Amino acid sequence: MAQPPMAQPPMAQPPMMQQPMTQQPVAFSSGLVWAILVLIFCCNPIAIASIVLSAIAGNEFQKGDFANAMQHAKLSKIITLIAFILTILFAVGVSLMPTETTTEPSSMEIEIEQ
Repeated sequence: MAQPPMAQPPMAQPPMMQQPMTQQPVAFSSGLVWAILVLIFCCNPIAIASIVLSAIAGNEFQKGDFANAMQHAKLSKIITLIAFILTILFAVGVSLMPTETTTEPSSMEIEIEQ
């Protein structure tokens, strides 16, 4: 006599682990390039703080802490913009300063005439 096929117990599915939904931003910019450019071309030491904040933002992004990364990146961009504006204001201020003009001939001109 043929034995009926044995019914196999259903496979137990492992419980689905619910992980917090933290959406990774599609595009992330910590502002590091702009901070370095302001430091190099504007020679503004305030940009050093912006470079440090950009590096912190990049590290936090790599760790998956997107909220803090975005916050530090935003602060870095604000400091970079402030450094750039201060450099422009300084350059405009220096260019508008009056120069000393003399009507007396210089010592070189006196020697040439003799």
